[in-house]
Amino acid sequence: MTKRTKLFIAVTFILFAALSICALLPLFTTLDGGFRGAEYEYLILDGEKYALCTDHEPLIRGALLGTLPYGSEKALIFKAMPQSGETESEYVYALIFKDGAYYKRLDSNE
Repeated sequence: MTKRTKLFIAVTFILFAALSICALLPLFTTLDGGFRGAEYEYLILDGEKYALCTDHEPLIRGALLGTLPYGSEKALIFKAMPQSGETESEYVYALIFKDGAYYKRLDSNE
């Protein structure tokens, strides 16, 4: 093997390892907030209040934001991709075990 081939393999391995670490980092990030309500109708994330949303168009999960405590388990929180025509999505997706639900951000006066 030439020196150039060894260097290419080493750089590829380092880039793959760095990308893997960056992708897994949100799994170890605990967000501020939690679930509220008898049936977990509300979600608090970094001071923002979200309500369980059942009347939405299908959305696509986006980037993983982090985890939230859910009893003895952790819920994975994803940012939902914005719908066409929107610059930022008002929705987040909470995945708990195999069940998931969308939550919509509430206005500050609600």
